[in-house]
Formats: sequence, structure tokens, C-alpha cells
Amino acid sequence: MTNVDIRRDDLADLVGKSLSIEEFVDRITFMGAGPEGVQGDVMTFDVFPNRPDLYSVEGIARGLRGFLGLEVGLPVYRVEPSGIEFLVDRSVADVRPYAVGGIVRGLELEDALLRSLVDLQEKLHLTVGRRRKKVAIGIHDMDKVTPPYTYKAVLPTDVRFTPLGVAQEMDLLERVRAPRRVAPGVPHHHGCARPGAELPTRHQWDADATDPGHAEPLH
Repeated sequence: MTNVDIRRDDLADLVGKSLSIEEFVDRITFMGAGPEGVQGDVMTFDVFPNRPDLYSVEGIARGLRGFLGLEVGLPVYRVEPSGIEFLVDRSVADVRPYAVGGIVRGLELEDALLRSLVDLQEKLHLTVGRRRKKVAIGIHDMDKVTPPYTYKAVLPTDVRFTPLGVAQEMDLLERVRAPRRVAPGVPHHHGCARPGAELPTRHQWDADATDPGHAEPLH
């Protein structure tokens, strides 16, 4: 089970319909999420593992629009070839035999939306991703990376970069060993290791060459 915190005003804006907190809790409960409590204007729900689409306020709002009859049917997104190469090196074949990439354009990622997106990413990592053993997700700013994009294995001390929300440059090993302290308002970087994790130093790690901050040990 996964806890999801939802601000009432955020949900009302996304749904396009203003309901009381009690009404929102009642409707969302019928969608397959257990109410855990309300503090102020924040509602907490325990979402069942078979509903990862409800792991964020955006997902709950999408479900509610259908539940309330405001927007029914599957959403349609226009998809077309990007013309950009995404190269997967043989060095990651054993740990990540499948890889896929996509580009989303026309979005304005404000701070609140970015935090929600990274939080959803982490919930997917911990649940359906089995703590990244089955699935690992990376989100990158296309304004700061240059194609072609390459996914490959590297030694943890061979790559240095400046992580999100951190002032100093680090190599991959330094980053995952660093405390989970980042700048205010910045989501935790997904390259951090779990506390107490044993980290291999002489083995290769998988990394996106366009953004080495997304890296983890190859087991």
C-alpha cells in the first residue's frame, strides 16, 4: 500500500469541480483508495497496489473526472517519431534488457508539478519497480542535454557531475553516499542510496550518459 497526500485546492483545480473535503474523500474511496485521515486541507489516502494510476494528485484528478462524468473515455495523446537516437549499450544488457525513451513537449513544469512528478516517479520505483530492481525511471530536462542519448555502464568514480539541488560536483559514488539533504523545495534526487546500503565500488554502474545523476550499481 502507498500513501498519497492530496491538497483539496490542488485537486479541485485539476478536477474542474469544487467539492468539500468530505465529498472528495467519499468519491475517492469508491475509486479504490482507502482514506487515512485529513489534516487541515490535506487528505491522505492508502492506494492499493493495483491502482498505480492513483499515486499522484494528477492521477486521482483524472480518475475523478471520469467517476463524476466530467470527462469519460481514455485520453488521447498525439504520438509521433522524435527523430532522436536513444542508444542502449551492450554493457547494461544483463540488468536492463529493455529500455524505452520518450520526449514530452509543450509542458510548463512549475515547482509544484515537478515535485509531484518526481514523487510519482519514486512511488513507481518503490512499488511496481521493486526498488528499481525491475524498473528504473529517469526524467531529464532536454534544454540541458544533447542527443544522441546513450544508456551504458560506467565505473562509479569515472563520471563527475553536479546533482540537482547540490552546490558541489561529485562522482557517482560520492553522490549515493551523500546525506539526503538538498536545497529547500527541491525533490530528493533519485540517485541516492537507501540508508545503510552496501555499494560496490569496483563494478560498473548503469548510467544515462546525458545525465549521470541517474545511476545505480549493476548487480
